[in-house]
Amino acid sequence: MSIYDEATVREWAYDPDRPMIDDADQDEDLTIGLLPLAILLPLVDDPQCPKGGYILQCLDYHHANLIRRGADYDVAETRTAAVEAAQYKHDALQEWARRLERLLAFRDGIGPVDIQQALVIGREVLLDMSRQFFDDVEVKEQSQTSFVVELAGATSTYWERLHIDKATGRFLFSRSGF
Repeated sequence: MSIYDEATVREWAYDPDRPMIDDADQDEDLTIGLLPLAILLPLVDDPQCPKGGYILQCLDYHHANLIRRGADYDVAETRTAAVEAAQYKHDALQEWARRLERLLAFRDGIGPVDIQQALVIGREVLLDMSRQFFDDVEVKEQSQTSFVVELAGATSTYWERLHIDKATGRFLFSRSGF
């Protein structure tokens, strides 16, 4: 399907058994994250849409990745998503808009942080809606200037980390295993 064909996206969203992508090698969740918000947010806002929650999880994963990676043009896309989502009435979209605002604040730096605040930042940034298979985050290292927060249960071959500056609260994201 053309990923910008609104009618086809709507048909998919209202059919609980229909896959968006016929090619099993493709990542449906990544494709959904690239679709225009003008198509997706009304679907999430509609309580009759059986895939609304799934769409929101895909959007959350997409925008959390944009924040984690931190390119300015990506951050601008997420700022727009937060504003647009806040215009809808659905509680899940309102909460998601607030979550995006928190992620953006963490990306910009919230000022001095202690170990508890570092864990909060780690949970918010690393544990998006689609990552329910991870239990939590943990502080793996700390120095005089930073905390290293990692997904709990990470292995030696796969991990994701935030290096959080104690003075500014800003973070750098890194990962291995891909």
